[in-house]
Amino acid sequence: MNSPCPTSFAAVNTAAVNAQANQGGFWEKFKNLLKYGHYVTNSDLPKALQQEAAYARQFLLSRRFVLNGKLVDSKYLDGLSNQQIVDLEDEVIGLLSTGHAQEYPPLQLLHGPGTLKESSLDYWRGKSTQEIVDSLKPGQMEPLITRDDGTVLQGNHRIQILMERGYDVNALPREILPRVEE
Repeated sequence: MNSPCPTSFAAVNTAAVNAQANQGGFWEKFKNLLKYGHYVTNSDLPKALQQEAAYARQFLLSRRFVLNGKLVDSKYLDGLSNQQIVDLEDEVIGLLSTGHAQEYPPLQLLHGPGTLKESSLDYWRGKSTQEIVDSLKPGQMEPLITRDDGTVLQGNHRIQILMERGYDVNALPREILPRVEE
């Protein structure tokens, strides 16, 4: 009886690992590439995927952006597999590079808390958080308008109330007016 040649065993093993790991294209992306100081091989694949997912997670959390109406934060990523996190990073990089996604800088109130009108603050304190958030959405009568550096031009009172309530205001969609250079 002939024993299987090592080459055919390796080919079968490679095909099995590829079929298992290539659900999102990860193996195609990394096979034969010098990554993490050495070539990624079949036996390295789970470790490479875990390491790549950790880098992708770090990249995604270092930015503030909304995807499909949800802030991409640690809660958003917690339910995803390593493969999904790597795929999401690829998608986000593509969206950012084509301008189809917007990273938002942290909001900075143009008017400090001491300069805001108390009567306006009292009015917005009487509204629910959702009403305030909805009033700030682009397309509303008085949406959140910021400069490209995050300075709030319109919506200071509402942002102040949301911050008092512990709401993550930095993830709010906004209309951005670039600074005019003279």
